Amino acid sequence: MNYSVICSLLVILISLLSAACTTSVNDVKAIFTKSKSNTTNEAANPGVWTKPAPVYPSKSAEPQLPPKVSVLVDTAAHVKKYNQLKKKIASYQDNTQVRWRKASTANKKKIAQEVSDSLLQLITQRLMPPWYGTPWEFDGISQQPRTDYIACGYFVSTIMRDAGFKVQRIKLAQQASSNIVKTLCNNYHSRTYNKLPDLLKYLQQQPNGLFVVGLDYHVGFIAKLPEGLYFVHANPYPPRMAMEEPLTESAILTKSKVFVVGNILGHPDLINAWLQDRKVKTVY
Repeated sequence: MNYSVICSLLVILISLLSAACTTSVNDVKAIFTKSKSNTTNEAANPGVWTKPAPVYPSKSAEPQLPPKVSVLVDTAAHVKKYNQLKKKIASYQDNTQVRWRKASTANKKKIAQEVSDSLLQLITQRLMPPWYGTPWEFDGISQQPRTDYIACGYFVSTIMRDAGFKVQRIKLAQQASSNIVKTLCNNYHSRTYNKLPDLLKYLQQQPNGLFVVGLDYHVGFIAKLPEGLYFVHANPYPPRMAMEEPLTESAILTKSKVFVVGNILGHPDLINAWLQDRKVKTVY
């Protein structure tokens, strides 16, 4: 065979071997990269089931604040007025406790009903509105309206404390929503539903009053008033703040799969605790 032909064949053979080697190296790199990716995913998801964390909407494109909420507030004056209100409620409680201790058994029942009616107005019309517009934060622990941030559990426990109930504000706020309801209403005076229509049916059968409701990952108040049903809560959904909204228009409530509800002011033991200045034990 001609020497030049042999050289040409060798050049072709070397080119083919070089291409094959390059392909093999690329394939190995690809496999290694894929292997690392799979290992990372497996480490992050080892196959042990954990309860998923609540997912809240993105903060982008948030709606305007509700009309009743004023953004421009003199915070110092706002807090001063709120503290004055707390003193008036405490004075009303002291005077009512004196009347209750001196009353006959029949009159004690009448006073208890009077307290239930009065607290409905005091809480829904006087205590709650100053909090509207206070920013929500998962770790919010504010004790004063429009100062710092407030979480849903702390909103409930702070309102109850400021209304004169001797709740363990911090411990109560840190409980699961169902235990917050059981603390304020116990098992006998609370109900559990899995569908919104069942909750609405229950509420329709109740007199006007103040209810506490525990959802999948949230807790708040339901106010049943002559003008309708309202959900009052520190809302983690936009606009992310303490607010009042029509019950059936609340995004977080209507999306819930669990509703643990109880009538706070219809619970005789809780009203008696208010009258006797007795501590409310937190359910764990």
